[in-house]
Amino acid sequence: MVGTKNCCWGTCNSDSRYPEKLHKSLKEVVKLGMKIFIPFPKPSQGIERCQRWINACSRENFTRNTYICALH
Repeated sequence: MVGTKNCCWGTCNSDSRYPEKLHKSLKEVVKLGMKIFIPFPKPSQGIERCQRWINACSRENFTRNTYICALH
């Protein structure tokens, strides 16, 4: 299990270690009890879907512990 989660989209600096620094929209999501960090899809779930996420985030590599925040 990963303790710290941070958004890998562009220059986003959302980080689970600093909930007080989260964007206002994300704080509202937390109050509603919803997930803030969504894991990247695994290649086993569909390589095309993975490739779309990689292209959208301008990332060339990711690990099984890569996340994107609900804001993006």
